[in-house]
This record gives sequence, C-alpha cells and structure tokens, in this order.
Amino acid sequence: MVGGQPQDISYKGEPTKLIIGDNNIIREFTTLNCGTTKDGGVTQIGNNCMLMAYVHIAHDCKLGHHVIVANSTQFAGHVHVDDYARIGGMVGIAQFARIGRYAYIGGGATINKDILPYSIAEGNWAKVRATNKVGISRAGFSKSEVDGIYRAIRFLIMGGRTIAEALQKIDEECEMTPHLQHLIDFVKSSENGIAR
Repeated sequence: MVGGQPQDISYKGEPTKLIIGDNNIIREFTTLNCGTTKDGGVTQIGNNCMLMAYVHIAHDCKLGHHVIVANSTQFAGHVHVDDYARIGGMVGIAQFARIGRYAYIGGGATINKDILPYSIAEGNWAKVRATNKVGISRAGFSKSEVDGIYRAIRFLIMGGRTIAEALQKIDEECEMTPHLQHLIDFVKSSENGIAR
C-alpha cells in the first residue's frame, strides 16, 4: 500500500503526507506510510530510487536520491537514508537510525545506530566493517579521495579510539575534501552513536 496511515498509535487522522520523487521503481507488496505530526508530517522518497518487493517504509522516513533497497527490508519510523545508499535484503532498521551516503548494508543486517557514509556495514547488530571502496570508485571518486576516506574510516572503527580521538587523528593526518568533511559532519551530528 502506498500512502497508508502511519502505524503509530498516536496518529489520530491528522493531514499528513507521503511525497515520492520522480523515476522511482516501487515493486509489488511494498508499503509506504504517510508521516506523523511528530516529525513534520512527511514521509519522503527522493528521485531514482528502487524499492524491491515487500519493502516497508514507515512514517516520517526520509530517503535521498538513487537509493536501492532490496527485498523484505523493514524501516521503522524516522529513519533517514542519504543519497546513493545500497541496502541489502531482509535488513531491519530501528527508529531514528541514519544511513550515510554511498553506504552499503549487507543482507540480513539489523541496524540500531548510525551507519557512516562511504562504508560497508553488516551483522546483528550491524557494525561498520570497511570502506565502500568499490562503490565510491565506481561513483567517480578520485583515488586520493578514496584513500582519504579509507584512512578516516579506519581511524573511526579501528584502534579503540574515542570518537573525539578519531576525529583529531583525521584532522591531523587526512587531506580535507568535501566528501571527508561530509563524513566528519555526519559523525559530529550523530545522536544515536556510530555503529562501529
């Protein structure tokens, strides 16, 4: 069902919306719920997305552009997914989780924390395991950009550093680019914590 009422007991029939962009593929038995008044009243799907069969997008979710979601993946409310993310089949995503741009989520993962942009995450509970080097290279990132993101993600997920220590190391040892700044901003704005 597309545009059904949110599955939230606080919903009392308020006028809320589902906004779907252009050139999307929405396959059979996918459910897309309208928003609630708790979060602006809008569930939003960007442009050029593919939602495979049996995907559920709950109330107040926001998907960017060029997002691909495989079969039977379930989004709880208020999930935000940035552009070019790839989400495998049978993934469960908890409320308020964020998935960064160009992230790749392995099938069957369960996500309860934010997933770094440009990373690969898998597991139950999902953890960032690596940099999505293949995905961002295919997207046209330069070798130096890929190498810088790779180093930054390693600083964040390896070595037992605190987030503050990892960010300091990135600042000291990585060449700043717009993509690297996006990664840093994502980490700094995380309210759920980073899956690492």
